[in-house]
Amino acid sequence: MWNNLVFLCRIWLTGASFLSVLFAAFPGVAQIVPDNTLGNESSVVVPNQNIRGVNGDRIDGGAVRGSNLFHSFREFNVEEGRGVYFSNPDNIVNILSRVTGNNISEILGTLGVLGNANLFFINPNGIVFGPNARLDVGGSFFATTADGILFENNFEFAASNPKAPPLLTINIPLGLNFRNNPGEIRVEGIGNNLSFDFETLAKIRDNRPVGLQVSDGRTLALIGGNISLEGGNLTAAEGRVELGSVVGSGTVTLAPQLNEPLIYDEFSTFGRIQLSRAASVDVSGNGGGDINVQAGRLELLDGSAMLSQTLGSESAGGIAVRASESIELIGTTAGGQFPSLMSASVAKEATGNAGNLTINTRHLSLSDGAQIAVDTFGNGDGGNLTVTAINVELVGQSVNGEFPSALGALVAPEATGNGGTININTQRLLVRDGALITASTFARGNGGNLTITATDIELVGAGQLPSALRASVLSGATGNGGTLTVNTQNLSVRDGATIDVRSERTEAAGDLIINAQSILLYNQASLNAETSAGQGNIIINTDDLRLSRNSNITTNATGVATGGNIEINTENLIAIENSDISANAQQAFGGQVFLNADAVLGTQFRQEQTDASDITATSELGSEFSGTVELNTEIDPSFGLIKLPQIVVDPARLIAQDPCRQGIESEFVITGRGGLPPSPQESVRSEETFVSLMELPPEVESRRNDTFSQKSRVQRNDSPIQNQSVSSLDIVPARGWIRNEKGEVILVSYDPTKTGVHRRRLRSIQC
Repeated sequence: MWNNLVFLCRIWLTGASFLSVLFAAFPGVAQIVPDNTLGNESSVVVPNQNIRGVNGDRIDGGAVRGSNLFHSFREFNVEEGRGVYFSNPDNIVNILSRVTGNNISEILGTLGVLGNANLFFINPNGIVFGPNARLDVGGSFFATTADGILFENNFEFAASNPKAPPLLTINIPLGLNFRNNPGEIRVEGIGNNLSFDFETLAKIRDNRPVGLQVSDGRTLALIGGNISLEGGNLTAAEGRVELGSVVGSGTVTLAPQLNEPLIYDEFSTFGRIQLSRAASVDVSGNGGGDINVQAGRLELLDGSAMLSQTLGSESAGGIAVRASESIELIGTTAGGQFPSLMSASVAKEATGNAGNLTINTRHLSLSDGAQIAVDTFGNGDGGNLTVTAINVELVGQSVNGEFPSALGALVAPEATGNGGTININTQRLLVRDGALITASTFARGNGGNLTITATDIELVGAGQLPSALRASVLSGATGNGGTLTVNTQNLSVRDGATIDVRSERTEAAGDLIINAQSILLYNQASLNAETSAGQGNIIINTDDLRLSRNSNITTNATGVATGGNIEINTENLIAIENSDISANAQQAFGGQVFLNADAVLGTQFRQEQTDASDITATSELGSEFSGTVELNTEIDPSFGLIKLPQIVVDPARLIAQDPCRQGIESEFVITGRGGLPPSPQESVRSEETFVSLMELPPEVESRRNDTFSQKSRVQRNDSPIQNQSVSSLDIVPARGWIRNEKGEVILVSYDPTKTGVHRRRLRSIQC
């Protein structure tokens, strides 16, 4: 029967078509098809093996070179519910497999290695991992749509130009070589199933599927064209996840031990990496691992997450994201429990320090409750969050209003440790509709510092929570608040938004320091350093400070706390429409207000607050407990002002009337050069009045080349004085002017009024 089948197939079909029918009849063989590029060292598929409880295929053979084992296939797929395992001979460190055909690879079941070797899987056409795909790899795993892998002896194990590796020893791979249009890598899954503990503010990972997972401390890398995780999950406990999307040709450099970030220096253009449908990347462990992302655009949607948490006693790794175009996080959908998230943190009951989180991009956008955070929920210090971007936007809150879109460094309730530091460097920062940037502590530890450097900063509006920049010590905390520093050219805070440092405990609030060229507080906007016990201070250095419509600058204190201090150094201060500057207290002394300004308009010092705009440092205990208000102004705002007349003069009355032309419109005539323009629409001309110079007679002109000492000054025939010669042409200043018979004006070197020569007098026109 077998011979008849083969005979008929050879009649009807030839070449690749015949093989396709044959493999379709035997699906266990059709999924993996070795090619012949390795000659006698070709890969060998041993089908239908029970490997680690999974029915599948074992791949033997291949070309051994040093510690590397090379495999080459025309087709490579893994069926759902089945497994494909590579044999791992002794002393083999790296297994490198390529696909030389034209089809993508679908990994729907288990892909594994029977040992601890690293596995490189290369298919330039594309790679898809299905919802039930699983890795069983003892070493690191690299899935890539690169064309080949480069080695130090200039050998490239390539798919487009498949050659057998040379017989000489080949050492560790140096890089992934890409040619134009690398294929897509897609990971499908059921989502991360993360939840949120509202009491401790911690993320709950207990029910998270691991998805594609490598052994602890190893690297899981997806490097190709566009990369998408559609509900897919990547796990490398205490290890590294590397996601890289490139466009065009070049080489991605590998680290020698495969445990450091890849280098993308040869690429200037990058593709898209998208996590959607609650996808996740998690490197959490006893000591959290690292996540490294390189893309043109990175998108975290639908409650997707990147996590690096310390779960034990060691310090965590960190998250580094570089996106040449944009990074966008959009929060969860209605009814979802989980704020899309990037987090490097100390987990509850852990004792290590959190790692750092670094963002580099042109445009960073967080919306609908998405968050980027370096928090501590256990016993350990929070990490540092650094954002470098041209444009940063934080917008809105989650659908249920419980989570703001936020950049945060938090010491959570019941935690012990100091908060992390946030540094933001951008040209433009927009925080609106209840979004938040905060460095705060709820527990035993000091709050972190928050520093923002930007060209323009705008805070707008309020949702259920006000839009804010904040460094605070909150209820339950025992540490001091951190310092909040803002350096900008233009700061605009409006519609209920706030910048504040605060303490709800006995500890001191931090300082609020603002350095800006101009500051606008509008419509219930505020700058606050308020405290229940400890003192908070505000220092403002600006050229122009404006407050309007119930906006405030306050260091008020409640309870027995002393009011804080306010220092303002500005050229101009304008405060109108019941906008106050106050350092008031309840059961203690008021604070101190120091104001150094060239001009103060609309506000003044008062003993108590009124419905007008006030500067106060009062105490509810009475005036003897008032603080200090010191106003140093160099300019009286009323000095130099001119009171305008009550009666407006008719402009027509200011125009001179011609007594000779009664009933006829007056005229204003301009002649000659210079002076006023011919019409009001033209600009004033810069030419001066032009006076012609006297022309020399021909006989004098002919002697212009003679020596200077031999020339004589010659008067024109029409000059009043004839034949007056001089022995030299010494320059003589003009002493007057005359008008000749032609009416021309001529400059002369004598005083015409003393020679008897009379000038033509201008006569006034008589009616």
